[in-house]
Amino acid sequence: MEPPYLLQSIIMTTNTGYVRNTDPAESHNAAASIKGTVEADRLKVLGTFVELPRATYREAAEYALRKENPDIARVESLRRRGSDLKRNGWITQVAKKDGQAVFEITEEGKTVASNLQA
Repeated sequence: MEPPYLLQSIIMTTNTGYVRNTDPAESHNAAASIKGTVEADRLKVLGTFVELPRATYREAAEYALRKENPDIARVESLRRRGSDLKRNGWITQVAKKDGQAVFEITEEGKTVASNLQA
């Protein structure tokens, strides 16, 4: 196993995910250009879990579609941003339902959401 400092020299964490230092400049530029969109979508997904505190990604996507929020109404989009929320500790898996993970907003997620609404 490689020491962590070697991994840190290979992978650089950004708000959009992970960009390897060895990736071409175009990849870094693309990640930077979508940063605002990704952050906005991430917060929309968090808002969905505020309104629908316990749900699968599919249920959350259906809810987003009913709320006329098409940016995150695709299950794939919700899954990507949901992974970000899990990594940040804003949602957590609490059960399985019909083979799908069920997620619930955490206290930290509620705090972040309430700070955004303030």
